[in-house]
Amino acid sequence: MSNSSKFNGSYGFSAETQRKQASKYDVELEQELRRFIEDKTGTEIGPDFAVGLKNGVILCRLLNKLQPKTVKGINKTAKMPFHCMENITKFLNGCRKLGIP
Repeated sequence: MSNSSKFNGSYGFSAETQRKQASKYDVELEQELRRFIEDKTGTEIGPDFAVGLKNGVILCRLLNKLQPKTVKGINKTAKMPFHCMENITKFLNGCRKLGIP
């Protein structure tokens, strides 16, 4: 899961911040969201939840399953950061359009 105990060689304040974030991470909520998203989209997220959603493709597909044609022009092979950011922006704009805060 994405709640990794690795702190990427961080020390001091950085490691403390990462530990604090990790302690707040709700693994049960992740599993519930994973099931919901995978059931709705028919797409497997993969072993790392955050990495699976990072490029925004699955999020855009989810929104389109909930409300068809909400997100247009998904960058399905998003590898470059700006393509990923475009997908995330389209997802967030679609959420706002549907009244999701």
